[in-house]
Amino acid sequence: MSNANKIFLGSVHRVNPEQIERKSSVAVKSGMLAVIAGAAPGLFKPHDVAGASPGMHYVVKEPILGPVDYTWALTDSAAAYIAHSGEIYQMRLVPGTYTFDAALTSNGDGQLKVSNGTTDITVAYCDEYITTTAPLPFARVKFR
Repeated sequence: MSNANKIFLGSVHRVNPEQIERKSSVAVKSGMLAVIAGAAPGLFKPHDVAGASPGMHYVVKEPILGPVDYTWALTDSAAAYIAHSGEIYQMRLVPGTYTFDAALTSNGDGQLKVSNGTTDITVAYCDEYITTTAPLPFARVKFR
């Protein structure tokens, strides 16, 4: 289980990750997989389609001077990273067993879970070995 003090963990080749800011339509937590919904400019909301991949994916980030485990309240101006291939983030995963390079998909609530390998759309990959029955604050996840 990852315990870094930042959501964005790399790569070393990219030290200024792209970010976007929007108000949130519901409370969103740092490390969640999010999408932008609604009329332009749109609002952040947790990715809410289990096993699917509608729209562009964003990783909700921590505030600049706040803790890494942070909840952006309804209508706050939240910030998120625009995930690119090769980047590693701390993200929220549902309890379970995860192996290195396991394909991950949306759980439908902003968290990730292991892909079923058939109908689920892979969003990212696990970057560590984890077995837990309790909710994880964060785990290392990489994007392809």
